[in-house]
Amino acid sequence: MKLDTPSLRYDLAELSSDLCALYRGAGYRKFRMRKFEEYSLYLENKNFLVSEHVLAFNGLDGRLLALKPDVTLSIVKNTGASETEGEKLFYAESVYRLDKKTKEYREIEQVGLEMLGGVDAVGTLEVLSLALESLSLISEGSVLAISHMGLLDAIFRSLGLGAAASSSLYACFKTAGAHELRALLSELGVDGGRADALKALLDFDAGDAERLEAVRALSTSEEIRETAEELESLLSALAELGYRDRVRLDFSVVSDSDYYNGIVFSGYIDGVPRAVLSGGRYDRLAAKLGKSISALGFAVYLNELSYFLGGDAEFDADYLLLYGENDAPSAVCRAAAALRASGSVYLAKSIPEGFRAREIKRMGEDGLC
Repeated sequence: MKLDTPSLRYDLAELSSDLCALYRGAGYRKFRMRKFEEYSLYLENKNFLVSEHVLAFNGLDGRLLALKPDVTLSIVKNTGASETEGEKLFYAESVYRLDKKTKEYREIEQVGLEMLGGVDAVGTLEVLSLALESLSLISEGSVLAISHMGLLDAIFRSLGLGAAASSSLYACFKTAGAHELRALLSELGVDGGRADALKALLDFDAGDAERLEAVRALSTSEEIRETAEELESLLSALAELGYRDRVRLDFSVVSDSDYYNGIVFSGYIDGVPRAVLSGGRYDRLAAKLGKSISALGFAVYLNELSYFLGGDAEFDADYLLLYGENDAPSAVCRAAAALRASGSVYLAKSIPEGFRAREIKRMGEDGLC
């Protein structure tokens, strides 16, 4: 199932079903979570959430509960995975978040997967491949932007500027603020080759080769060199799998370094200005929840498609089939069944107020009996 972006028509339920089938076919098991978790789980990890606004209420036993704003936290909290006995899970769950446009809480369907425990080079490549295939189900015009939090963290630490300066650098990278980065580097006293290389990481006109060359110029420690080689090997492997034109290295893809420690990525499709898919390696989140495991996953944000690809369907139905008092019920149902072979059908005696149909049919015309 692919979204028909020119006519802005789609079916979120069908897309969700196709995504789940993709993940199930890759050996992932469906995870079903409770609607409520203890509020403390989200309060203690609010920086990990897309929105810090959480619907909370008192349970009958006096505990403060929350209507789930996130799936990953619940999965990691409840997993029994270890590094030797991992879990591969996918989900199609509703989460409840504050809508940025309406400023009201909204139920949002989210589909995604998590690889818990034993995440190696093969597992990383598998997850990124599934992310790319997920984007392909939505649109052929898609791209996956990849960065690496471990690499950026090591580079920033190598500058010896302290935590506050690193936070400021992260802020510049997150907003892709090249001008702000130049000003900050000057203020911090970073100049010469290192400053030029850092600027090159955010250079809008630079390609992956130029960005990797800038990384090599900043490789002043074994940690940086090893992480850079890991990233370069991953990009090479994705190219070998046929994804060369759909992957780009983008160091403005930045997530919270308190939770993410490796590959991070965002997926984009034509016609939508924000990411419709986001994920990464989050071993540090697992550690905060008492799990000594590696963890990697992503989520597809169906609400972004709803916002920008015609959240309201262009038409309420493909066909509005009108019938009269003298039309036999069996004939009406046969006519409707025939039309459903080429689209959705709404039956009515008269045109409902405000109803939008691609085509209006009447019993007795166009061969309808």
